[in-house]
Amino acid sequence: MVGICGCSQNWTPDSFVETTVAELKQKLGDDRVILGLSGGVDSTVAAMLLHRAVGKKNLTCIFVDNGLLRKDEYKTVLENYKRVRTECGRSGIRRFVFRTSGRCHRT
Repeated sequence: MVGICGCSQNWTPDSFVETTVAELKQKLGDDRVILGLSGGVDSTVAAMLLHRAVGKKNLTCIFVDNGLLRKDEYKTVLENYKRVRTECGRSGIRRFVFRTSGRCHRT
């Protein structure tokens, strides 16, 4: 496959993170970013990459409980994001959670 495509096998997860963060830093500079979180892997990875690129002060993540989540999924998602915040240390990702009840709280 590599020979047919003419591509090289030099990709690693670490190089992807380094390259992506560098590209985001170049594109965003000191811009502030708002990111919608779905609770899934893709938006969580996007949050981590953006956090590394722009930092806590410039990134605000929003998770909306729209009432269409599975039973107790809201709680599971929040627990997962608390774990992510712990792994980010004190400079963790700022998150706001909106519920269909109209309440908003910062986590």
